[in-house]
Amino acid sequence: MSPSSPAAAFPPSLCRFSITSASTSPRQLLQSEPLRQGIKSFSDWPTIPQLYVKGEFVGGCDIVREMFQSGELKTLLAEQKLLPG
Repeated sequence: MSPSSPAAAFPPSLCRFSITSASTSPRQLLQSEPLRQGIKSFSDWPTIPQLYVKGEFVGGCDIVREMFQSGELKTLLAEQKLLPG
């Protein structure tokens, strides 16, 4: 699994965002039911994948996609000093 080849439950649209300076830490969530449930419980969000920025839950795939399309995600990452320049 990688951003260019996501696992089945991770929509390629979420992995394709071209924010190249953001670090990612992919995990094989499909193989670990306890890990999947723990993530959902931690965020109180029913689905995965989920995006966290500096430890703060941002949202699931649909929310992150909308934020990316509107430019809000880039703004958030810039405010958190996670983008160059």
